Amino acid sequence: MRKALVGCLLALSVLPARAADEAPPQIGTFLSYCKSDSKGCADKISGISFAMLVTSPIDHKWCPTKEADDVDVLAPKVVQWLTAHPEKNDMKTNDGIQLALSQLYPCKH
Repeated sequence: MRKALVGCLLALSVLPARAADEAPPQIGTFLSYCKSDSKGCADKISGISFAMLVTSPIDHKWCPTKEADDVDVLAPKVVQWLTAHPEKNDMKTNDGIQLALSQLYPCKH
C-alpha cells in the first residue's frame, strides 16, 4: 500500500513538469511569464513547493501552513512576494521560488 501511494505521488509530481519546464530561467522573466500563463506559472510554483515539501523534514527550508496545499492561494502569494522584491529578478527561477516560499512560510525554531 505504501509503495502504491509513493508511486502515485511520484506520477502526480511529473504532471506539472511539462509546463514548468517551459518557465523562463530567471525570476524577472518568470514574473512576466506568470502574467501571460497563469496555469504554467502555478504549475512551476506547485512543482517547486512539492519538491521542497518532500525534503522539508530533512532541511527545514520552509514550514508551510494548510493554505500552501492550495496552489490557487500559494501561487499568487509567491508571485506577489517576488514582485515586491525586484532585487531578486536575476535569480534562477527555482532558487527565487524557493526563497519566496521560505520567506512566506518560515520555520519557527
